[in-house]
Amino acid sequence: MSLYLSILVCLSLAYIVSLSIKSKRCSLALLLASLSLMAVPSGLRASSVGTDSAMYETIFTHLQSGWRYCPVEIGYCQLNRLLASHSFNFQTVFIIESIVLYSALAYFIVQIINQKDWQFVVLLFYVMQCFFIAMNISRQYFAISFCLIAYVLFLNKRYASSFVFVIVAYLIHQTSVCVLLIPIIYRLIKIKGYKTLILIGYLGSLVIRIIGPSALFAPFLSIIPKYRVYLYSAAFTQATSLSYSIITLAIPNSLFLYFLYTIFTSKNFSSTLFASRENVIALSCSVAYILSLNAFSGVMALARFADYFLFGFIAFICIMTRNLDKKSGFFLRALIICGYGLMCIYFVFIIGYHEVIPYRIAEL
Repeated sequence: MSLYLSILVCLSLAYIVSLSIKSKRCSLALLLASLSLMAVPSGLRASSVGTDSAMYETIFTHLQSGWRYCPVEIGYCQLNRLLASHSFNFQTVFIIESIVLYSALAYFIVQIINQKDWQFVVLLFYVMQCFFIAMNISRQYFAISFCLIAYVLFLNKRYASSFVFVIVAYLIHQTSVCVLLIPIIYRLIKIKGYKTLILIGYLGSLVIRIIGPSALFAPFLSIIPKYRVYLYSAAFTQATSLSYSIITLAIPNSLFLYFLYTIFTSKNFSSTLFASRENVIALSCSVAYILSLNAFSGVMALARFADYFLFGFIAFICIMTRNLDKKSGFFLRALIICGYGLMCIYFVFIIGYHEVIPYRIAEL
């Protein structure tokens, strides 16, 4: 736990220091140093750190011994086979995943986020538990790495290249196909009746959560052989408590509704927002993130879809808070960091979510 708290303190200090840095070169150096604080322990962790880590080690061991059957996507299997055939150990998988994830995150931040907000995004990545989740469902975050690159390419209208990276992500984790919703939502938000569509979608997500996503989506999962196992597992049937849902949904929903109120009631701000393609794409991701978060909260097998849209939501937080006056923007960001920080401490350090405590370094 001391390692994780030390990283949190360092990232917090880095954010405070970044507020007075004007040089892009210094900001970049600080960004890379901050990301390295998370990348190194992530890549060097033992397989006992993270709920799914032991399972991935077992898959690697079986492939190393000559097994032909592989229970996960072909891209991830082939990577493991390649490493195993060249006498690399399983730790190499974690190291590669860590390098790719934090390199992609650095690329996303530098290309998408305002320089003054770089450290804010890094700190959010930590307090929103992404650092810990990535050490748990590492294969999905490996896929998310390629989705982050696809996001940047899509923003720059390099559609073919963006689609190629989505395919790569799909070959690692099939759930990444959900990012193809972003261009669709982007088109819907550009039409006149976008306000009504967003509100209908928002209310619909709450209805799904009340009815229970397991009852609604079981028929769809039953036709996919790979995911039928989830139908009768705790990952799909065991919804968490009402208190868990309220805690996890309170902050993102409060922010989202506040942002929507600002957009819907201020014509000048709305016009400025929609004049930028970058802003509209970030809004599209935010809509997808909140709707999936609301609808699937508490159902592990489905809740992971929200993670693919999280980084667009983070970008939108930066956009919206930067449009406030300096004091209000700083105050709101402080509230966001403190709120998510307390959630992180409670769920990771006290409850023990993601099974990342105690941290153990691998024997290389």
